[in-house]
Amino acid sequence: MYTRKQALAIAKQFRTCPPPFIRDHPDFKTENENHLKICPFCAIGSPHGVQEWQELSESFKTQFMTDNEQGDILPGQIRQVRPELGCWRDDFYYNPPLVLVLNDIDEMVQAVNVAQVWQDLALASPGDLIPPTDLITGFDNIFIETWNIYTLRKSDLGTCLGKVSSQVVDEALKMKKNPDYLPDLARRPLPLKNEDPRRYFHQVEMETGYTFAAMAADALMDNVIKTDVSALSVDTLVESIKRYIPTVDWDWVPDTVNECLAALKFPTESFALRAAEGDHETINAVLLELKNGKLDQISPIECIIHHAEARCDRYTISGDIPGLPDNLSQDAFQCHLKNPEKKSLFPGCLFWDSEEKHFIAEFDRPLKQNETLSITIVNDATNGIDA
Repeated sequence: MYTRKQALAIAKQFRTCPPPFIRDHPDFKTENENHLKICPFCAIGSPHGVQEWQELSESFKTQFMTDNEQGDILPGQIRQVRPELGCWRDDFYYNPPLVLVLNDIDEMVQAVNVAQVWQDLALASPGDLIPPTDLITGFDNIFIETWNIYTLRKSDLGTCLGKVSSQVVDEALKMKKNPDYLPDLARRPLPLKNEDPRRYFHQVEMETGYTFAAMAADALMDNVIKTDVSALSVDTLVESIKRYIPTVDWDWVPDTVNECLAALKFPTESFALRAAEGDHETINAVLLELKNGKLDQISPIECIIHHAEARCDRYTISGDIPGLPDNLSQDAFQCHLKNPEKKSLFPGCLFWDSEEKHFIAEFDRPLKQNETLSITIVNDATNGIDA
C-alpha cells in the first residue's frame, strides 16, 4: 500500500537531492560528500531516489510542450523555475520547483507572484487548492500551495508545462487572503493529524520556496535606483523600495524618512528559515548599503537578543548582530521604540562593539504596551567600510 510516508520520501528527494549531473560533477565533490552524510536516501541508494527524479522530470516535459505556450508569461500558466537556478544550501541541493503564475506585480520590474505546486495528492492538506481535472491542462492532478506564494522575476521562469483556468487562479488568490476559505469547485483535503507526514512536507516546501524567492529578491534589489537617501521625499523613497521589493509593507503610512525605514516590514521570503537557537529571541533590523552617498541596497539583517531589562524609568536591550561588516561605526546605527497602533517612534541611544558584533540600546523611559524595538543601520562604503 502506498503511504504518505512514501510520498514524503519521494518529495524530499525530488526537492533536495542532487540530480545526476550535479551528483557526478567534480566541482561539487565536497557538497555531494556533505549531502551524503545527512541524506539517508542518497546514502543507501534508496529505490525512490534519483531514478524517480529523472522520470518525473521527463514526464513533465513531454506532457505539455506547445510552442504557443512558451512565449509570454501569463497568469494561469504552470511553469518550471529555470533548471540552472538550482543551488546548494545547507548541504541540500534545491531543485527548481514548478509554480503557478498568479498575477503580475509590476511590468517595470518584470516580477510576478507565483504559488508552488505539487502533483501527488497524497500530500495535499488544508490550505491547498485541488482543482478539478477539467480545469487543468497538462497534468492529471496537481494541488496549489496557497500558503506558499512568493515573488519571482519573469526571467526566473522557464518552460510552460501546463495551465489552469482563470477561475482556479482567482480562487487561489482568495484562499491566500482567507486561509479558512475553500471554493466549491475544490476537493477538501483530510485534516492534519499529529506527526502527519504532510507537516514535514510543508517544511520542505517552505524551504524550497524561500530558496528561490530570496534569490529573486536579491536580484531585484541589485537593480535599485542609486539614489541619495537624504535628498529623497518620503513618497519617492516608498515608491523606490516598493518598485524593487513589490511585497514590502509598512506598519503605517510613513510621513518621514525615519518612519519609512523604522516602520518597514520585509516580505516573509526575505528571511531565512532556520531552527531557533536555544531560547534567544530574534528581530530583523533594516540594513542600508550606500555607495558615494547613493542607496545601493536595502535588506533585513537578523539581530539575536540576549537580554532586556524594563524599569520604571528606563528600558535597556542588548544582543548580537553577527551578519554586519567589520569596523562598522556606531554612527551608522539608529534605534527607536516603535508603536504601530499610535504610529509613533521614540528614539534611543545604541552602543556598538564592532569587534564582538554586540549592541546595547538604551531608552530613557520605560517600554510601553505594543512597543517593539526597531534598528536601522546605514553602511556607507565610501567611508572605507565595505560589506
